[in-house]
Amino acid sequence: MSIRMIRHLRTAATKILASFLALSAIAAFGDKPMEFLYDTREAASLKPYTYKADGPYLLHLFSVPQDNAVGTNDLNNVITLFTFQKDRLQSKEYFRNTIGSLSGGGQYLPEPLSDHSIGFAQTRRFIIFDFNTKKAEEHTITTSIDRNILHVGIANIDKKQYFFEIESDNPKSEDYNDITRTLWLMDLNSKPPHLIKKMEKAKGSVWSIFKDQLFFCDFKNIELKVYNSNLGPSHHPVMDVLNKNKGNVDFVDVIPHPSLPFAVLSGGENGAMYICWNQVFRDERPQNLFKNNETLKYSFSPDGRWLVFQKTDPEPERSFIMPVSEKYPYYLGSPILLEGATFDRDNFAWTNNPVCLVGSFGNKLYRYDLTKEGHPEAAGYPSYWDYVVDQDLEKLRKAGKQGLKPKP
Repeated sequence: MSIRMIRHLRTAATKILASFLALSAIAAFGDKPMEFLYDTREAASLKPYTYKADGPYLLHLFSVPQDNAVGTNDLNNVITLFTFQKDRLQSKEYFRNTIGSLSGGGQYLPEPLSDHSIGFAQTRRFIIFDFNTKKAEEHTITTSIDRNILHVGIANIDKKQYFFEIESDNPKSEDYNDITRTLWLMDLNSKPPHLIKKMEKAKGSVWSIFKDQLFFCDFKNIELKVYNSNLGPSHHPVMDVLNKNKGNVDFVDVIPHPSLPFAVLSGGENGAMYICWNQVFRDERPQNLFKNNETLKYSFSPDGRWLVFQKTDPEPERSFIMPVSEKYPYYLGSPILLEGATFDRDNFAWTNNPVCLVGSFGNKLYRYDLTKEGHPEAAGYPSYWDYVVDQDLEKLRKAGKQGLKPKP
């Protein structure tokens, strides 16, 4: 179920409560409502390199351990790696005739399993691909035709333990909505895999993995629960900020930065929000990121220097990227429009060494170069990221935004 559908399913009573809480927030924070930090209408833009891509109109893409590359399993029943050299695209096929059918999309992980392997789930199985041995390892997670894998995450990579969200149909019911969803913690060292523990997934919740913790977002009750890799209760400092601001925040998903003490709250009734924790000279109150914009699908780059997201309202849908730096009052810089197309979650991926963004749309691949070599205007700066942050801060100072003042 999409986040947009989820939000439309919320009851009128919940909306009334949300409005009441918003008024309470204004009262709590003073006469002025919270400031909107950014406006996508004022965004600069970034042009992509564009490449012709054979196959489906939209290619599924995922990150791979090779330099300057992304992968797909949508072409010729193999794993295809695309490697980029400025305006040239090279492709190479792997794992042909190793494990049967590979095409048809899948449930992808946000990053490779190691410096030589990747993995993804399909229907009722999970497959690990080792580029060093050139072998594929198939694990049957469930054999029942009434069950499917909806989502997968890493619990403990060293122990080969993974989380699988399993959707189960009731074979005795004629109601297609008569389903249950359960989180399984599986050990893949044995065949068949060993079920370590399972936990029922409540309706109105989404989950994700942050480092070695599982974030369970109950968007009906606006509550975050955190578990360790064994599905035992755990704690993260973002929980303290959410509890402190109970009634003033609304979210479907919580996306923490990989190293800095802040997170983006996505999918709430009032749009995306920013929160931070353990900051001496930073405002810990929630901040609305954008005014009159519905933004979703937030994702940090592997190096933590960039945040990409999709704007879905008002139309047209567009994708944006924001720089991340400790130099900003709220860690996030002004949004930059990604020209050319917009990308759903499984239709874009980050490259490593260098870190760039690649998206698929309309039989084309769009690569957004985030390196100094791709931007002559960044000459004299250590990196393109340093250039963007410096220029953006100067713009924000001149405009007097976010409490910044022009340099004397």
